[in-house]
Amino acid sequence: MELRLTVNRYFSRLERLAIGVEAKVYDFEILCLMAGRLLSAKYTQFENYIKIERVEKKTPRLYMEIELLVEKIDKYIESHPNRIVDGGIIIPEP
Repeated sequence: MELRLTVNRYFSRLERLAIGVEAKVYDFEILCLMAGRLLSAKYTQFENYIKIERVEKKTPRLYMEIELLVEKIDKYIESHPNRIVDGGIIIPEP
């Protein structure tokens, strides 16, 4: 139960981050550069868990904002392969 609570808290924080990006409180491109791959990987890692939580809690939109943000991040990564940061170095686009 403790692990489940920890995961739910983590995704609740990511959900708030996603809402902030959507509201333009946080810059989307900077987020992609700093943590895009990490956020995408974490969502993918827990995707089945999230689907189960949606069914069990009868809340089909649970963590939907982070899902939409990750879809947007994945498109950005695909279209800007030389702009993504891993390890703290920004590689400028040609």
